[in-house]
Order: sequence, then C-alpha cells, then structure tokens
Amino acid sequence: MAGLRPFRRFAALVPTCLVALGAAPALAQTGTDKAAAEALFDQGVRLMKSGSLTEACPKLEESERIDPAVGTLLYLGECYEKTGKTASAWATFREAASLATTSSQPDRARLAAGRAQELEPKLSRLSVEVAPEAANIPGLVVKRGPNKLEPSLYGTPLPVDPGDYRVEASAPGYEPWSTPVKVEAGQANASVRVPVLVKAPEGAAAAPATGGGVEGPLAERPPAAVAVKSSGLTTQQTLGIVAGGVGIVGVGLGSYFGIRAISKNSDAEQHCPKEGFCSNTTGVELTNQARDSAAASNVAFAVGAGLVAVGAVLYLTGGRSESERLAVVPLFSPGAAAASISGRF
Repeated sequence: MAGLRPFRRFAALVPTCLVALGAAPALAQTGTDKAAAEALFDQGVRLMKSGSLTEACPKLEESERIDPAVGTLLYLGECYEKTGKTASAWATFREAASLATTSSQPDRARLAAGRAQELEPKLSRLSVEVAPEAANIPGLVVKRGPNKLEPSLYGTPLPVDPGDYRVEASAPGYEPWSTPVKVEAGQANASVRVPVLVKAPEGAAAAPATGGGVEGPLAERPPAAVAVKSSGLTTQQTLGIVAGGVGIVGVGLGSYFGIRAISKNSDAEQHCPKEGFCSNTTGVELTNQARDSAAASNVAFAVGAGLVAVGAVLYLTGGRSESERLAVVPLFSPGAAAASISGRF
C-alpha cells in the first residue's frame, strides 16, 4: 500500500485493515458536497495513519454523512474498532457490506461482512427489561442514554459500545426513574430492570428523567430550591409616590386659587373701598368670587399637603417587613386634612 493515495471510492485497507479493491465512483449530491466529502475523507485517513484516532473518526463520520460511500464506511469501521467502539464498528462494517452488495461491489461486500463476523464474538450487550406493570403504563418512555427504546426491544440484549450509560423511564402522572449502568468490554453482558413507577403526588407534574452523568436514580433527588431576590420599588412605595404626586398637584391648585382670591379681593376693594355694606353690584360679585377662591385654596392646600405627607410615610416605610410597616389612614374634612398613622417606629 506504500505510495498509493487512498480515495473514498477506491479506499484500500492494509493487510490488517483493508485490501486494495476498485469500484466505480458514485456522484455526490453536488460538486461542492463531493469536494467537501473528499477533503474530510483525506483528513480522516491522514489522522488515522498518524495515530490521531479520536480526531479521525469525526472527519470520516461527516464525510459519510455528506456523501455515503463504501470506502468511507470501511475506514470508519476500522477507526471505530481501533478506538474500542466494537458495536459501532460491527454495525458500520455491516452497513458497508450492504451498500457494497447493492452497488455491485462483491469483493468489498465479502471484506466488510468478514470484518463484521470477526467482531461479533467480541460484542458487549445491554438488555433493558421493563416490569409488566410499568410496561402497561400509558405514555411510558424508556431511554438508554439519549436513545428511546421501542417496546419491541425491551428485554433484548442489544450490542453497545463499552462504557457508561444511563437508563431512564418516565410517564405522565408518575415520578421519573433512572439508574446508571456500566458495560465492560469483551463480550460483557449487562442488564437493567425498570421497576414499577411511583405515582406522582396529586397536583404535582412529573419531571422528565435526565442524564448528564448524574449518579443514582434521579427520582430520589429533590429539586433544588431557587432563591428569588426582589428588586425595585415595593407596591407600598409606588403608592407613596402616586399619593405624593397627587398631593403636589393639590398644593399647586391651592396656590392658584390663593392668588386668584387675592386678585379678586383687590378688584373688589376698588368698587367698595370702605368697610361695611357695599351697594355696588360689581364689587359684591368680586367679593364673593374672592371668598370662593379662598375657600378652594384652603381645601386644595389641606388635601395636597395631607397627600404629600401620606406619600412620604408610605414611601419611607415601604421597604420594611410586614411587622414593621405602618398603617396610614388619610382623614379629610371640609377645609382640613390629616392622617392617622399606626404601627411600629
């Protein structure tokens, strides 16, 4: 094999990997896709030869995804096998044998099938059994890692790559269940049994089981409490600002009517300059207007000042605890305003 450049469609394994085989090239989806697949394939092969297997496998995976080819599958199966992923290698070689058969490449088909047969005795398997009572629960979902297991696969020893897995089970109205399981290399067989799920408390929504390498059944771990920190103004402080704003408007109206009363009274004195009874109609009317404005000014001032005081108290005490807050009750009467304040100071 020395001096030969491997091509995806004419890839050849060395005596322990591949033998030199030829095949007619197949067209990729587009020219750009084909170029990308070829580049990824070349990178993957170079990385394999340099011993960088963990970097080589993803390159070959992506090349195969973009433009499937028998040569890519053969190299990818070899990469999986060298990294200890026996189940992935076995499945990839079987896929390569099937693709080679359908594309009339009998030599490659025999090669891939032979590699798969060599790996089959070395496969590790994981069986997930489900208790009959649990299997009958409507909406039951059983997962092995991120992969959902169909009911037809319950209890079937399935080939898996050696490593750590998490088996999960969940259903509406039931508490989720999960457990870790370790599958050893070299014909190891592991099994997990999903027990009867526990019904969730009334009114509580069952949370889905999650993985992430968490040790122990997830259902045994209570949810973590989340501290919520409030910020900004309290409702009482907001009411205090509103009350103070309305009070300022009241003080402004009191000032307006006070100035108007003084102006009307000054005009009335021009028509009725002397004290006592005034017979001038205009003077009398101006005097009455001055009195009305003075009364309105007094009421507006009293109400406005009262609201400003209430608003200040509400704002200043709004940040305290319930036991320390003050109760403020505004009191109004004709021409006057006050507030009743109770609580702890």
